[in-house]
Amino acid sequence: MAEIKGMKELRVNVGKLTKEIQEVLPTALKAGALLIQNDGKKRATFRTGTLRRSIHTEDVSNTEVRVGTDVEYAPYLEYGTKKMTARPYLRPAMDENREKVIDKVKAVIQALIK
Repeated sequence: MAEIKGMKELRVNVGKLTKEIQEVLPTALKAGALLIQNDGKKRATFRTGTLRRSIHTEDVSNTEVRVGTDVEYAPYLEYGTKKMTARPYLRPAMDENREKVIDKVKAVIQALIK
């Protein structure tokens, strides 16, 4: 059976890289999510400021971050009702910042691993 030179070292390095990425991934994801959070706050309908102030980022796991709000009426504004048209703020923030978020996550991972 043929063996490629350097495979043992490659396996060790890939294992290290994966471990390093796992350690910095939550920070990188949060940095990306903050872009969506900040844009969502700018887009949110403003009457009293409660909705804007309530938009936050939270860690769900080491591989998942959630941007949202616990304001009771937030889904009605985002998706609309039978009597009210939707005034989306989080979905457009996510859609329009998708590439920036990916770039930010990559940049943070690269910065923290070096």
